[in-house]
Amino acid sequence: MVKSNGVKQQTELDNRNQALEIMLNTLVQGSTKVLDNLEQIDVVGHRVVHGGAEYSQPTIITSEVKNAIADLIPLAPNHNPAHLEGINAIAQILPNITQIAVFDTAFHRQIPKPAKVYPLPYEWFKRGIQRYGLNGGETGRNFETKNHNGDRVMVN
Repeated sequence: MVKSNGVKQQTELDNRNQALEIMLNTLVQGSTKVLDNLEQIDVVGHRVVHGGAEYSQPTIITSEVKNAIADLIPLAPNHNPAHLEGINAIAQILPNITQIAVFDTAFHRQIPKPAKVYPLPYEWFKRGIQRYGLNGGETGRNFETKNHNGDRVMVN
């Protein structure tokens, strides 16, 4: 469902690429239009559930970052594959756009070591099995820009 300018639109979709194309088109067409064209988008942000111990800040998405997200699929099998699909779809639809990943695992990055180590063999902690403090996106991190009228447009 897309909601903009007080209008709600609901559409049946077959895949994520189609969903993103339709969502992006609602930004530039019809009664939900808030931009003149998609070239007005400067950056696309993705909330990514698992960035492991390596990613603690919003990060520009490169092939290295995509590989890291893929490597962490065993720790977030229900989420990281979908994140990669969305990242790759945006790369196809908006090939020149900068994409940024914001990792939920970064939210509690400063957890004291005694709180992040599970009562399991310590070797597992050394291999990355630890409490990461997921759902950091609930802190209200938003991406904000202005549309062609100078009105604020925010995506959470």
